[in-house]
Amino acid sequence: MISNDLKNLFLFLLISATTFFIAVSLINFNLIVGIFSSIMIFGRLQIYYSEVLHEATHFNFFRSFRLNSLISNILLYPFLLITVEQNRKSHFIHHSFKEDEENYFTDTDPETSIYSPSDFSWRNIFKDLIGYTSIKLFFKKNTKDSAKSSQRKILPFIMYNTYAVFFWFTLIYFTNHGLKIFICWGISALTIYSFLSRVRIYLMHKNLNGEKNISRDIKSDIISNIFISKMMLNHKMHHIHPNLSYRDLNKLADEKNVPKENCLDLIKFFIRKKNEVSIL
Repeated sequence: MISNDLKNLFLFLLISATTFFIAVSLINFNLIVGIFSSIMIFGRLQIYYSEVLHEATHFNFFRSFRLNSLISNILLYPFLLITVEQNRKSHFIHHSFKEDEENYFTDTDPETSIYSPSDFSWRNIFKDLIGYTSIKLFFKKNTKDSAKSSQRKILPFIMYNTYAVFFWFTLIYFTNHGLKIFICWGISALTIYSFLSRVRIYLMHKNLNGEKNISRDIKSDIISNIFISKMMLNHKMHHIHPNLSYRDLNKLADEKNVPKENCLDLIKFFIRKKNEVSIL
């Protein structure tokens, strides 16, 4: 029986290779169409990578704690420019907040306030699409807490960034369209990723019946899968059982017959509310 560790690694490599192959094929077919399409599909791949990072943050990508961080950082750092350890610090603070608390998904939430579902506006979407949100998030994630902690981070910072530069240099120098892929990835990371992240967080956390934000479980369908993979669909369950891997979590949700909401209904609610505001 194949372990979940190997399944995780196989899926990561398969999805990554397939996506990059499609991007290169589209660029070969037509430069303009290929670049535009690559930016779009890379944004969705980055959402998937962020969900893999989320699994690793909870020690669920590999069963070995040491391998979990090491392999995840090797696989993800050149693409996301953040280590599992960096992400874990803010993410665990996020998990310390409860739905009945005022600070849940507000400015005091160090990880998710930037994508607050309470402020899903065209203004913020515009900020996403011009790169403002991604740049702000990058600096927020890389804020140094103290001189002492900064000194401890210097060596890993140099090592991982040297590795990222080497990775992209190798891709650019030794592959066809490597530079185009690098540019498309960068544009996507600055724009499409932030927009998709904002929609994902809105779908997972917007309270349709009140002001305080919540977590919800969402049905898997064509629309929801554009923004959320199976690793994050049972998000309310995840906040109840944060130590469970997504496979165990999904299995538990099925066994308990957990009620799930329809993504299309949430989108319709957003459109209806926006129309009401426009009329007023």
